[in-house]
Amino acid sequence: QWKKGTRETIPEKHQWDYPFADKYADNYFDLIWLPQGVHHAYSWNKIAPRLLRALKPGGQVMMAECRVPSPEFHHGIQMSSMLKCIVDKIFWAMDTTLEEMPDYSTAEIARAFGDSLRDTFCLEWKGFLLFWGYKR
Repeated sequence: QWKKGTRETIPEKHQWDYPFADKYADNYFDLIWLPQGVHHAYSWNKIAPRLLRALKPGGQVMMAECRVPSPEFHHGIQMSSMLKCIVDKIFWAMDTTLEEMPDYSTAEIARAFGDSLRDTFCLEWKGFLLFWGYKR
């Protein structure tokens, strides 16, 4: 049975606060691009303001991810013993399980950024996630 992981259930080594933004001045980036990084966030409510601070007005934040912890991905690996073997080896090496990986929806990400973004786009389709918006 698939379950959603939480900050408490996944080892700390796989969750990040994205501190790179703290190293740059306010309004520094035109684009902040986080490919396959959504599920690594400790808390989007805490990380979104840090990213926004470093993003220029009119700059774009963009995320794209194969939602590894999603029910669709979990169902897919159950259909292929080869893919299940590969995924099991990867997660074994990370000292965690697929079921422990946290998952965030585009709605959760959008709430974290709140009214700070305009022209947001959210898409979740068959285990894939796309999110972007432009800083006001």
